[in-house]
Amino acid sequence: MAIVDVECSECGAALQVDEAEMGSTMTCPKCKLPFFVEPAGAYGLVEDPPKRRSRSPRPESDSGSGSAAVEPPETAEQRRIREQMERWAGSDD
Repeated sequence: MAIVDVECSECGAALQVDEAEMGSTMTCPKCKLPFFVEPAGAYGLVEDPPKRRSRSPRPESDSGSGSAAVEPPETAEQRRIREQMERWAGSDD
């Protein structure tokens, strides 16, 4: 079976896999995230492959686009549960 060059769509790592793996999903040995196995350069018709958003929070100064996610308001049930948990946490003293 032939060996094919592929690129992780999550981190861009260059990998070599068996041709039989084409069209399947595998875990990247570098970033440990799953990606769809396609030939390297399969995204040549678009600018770049889609990247997964970083899991680390961005500093506030970098959010120049002004499209920061807004948390929905707390519901009465969420408030009741939060207050009960705060009471339980305070009762350990």
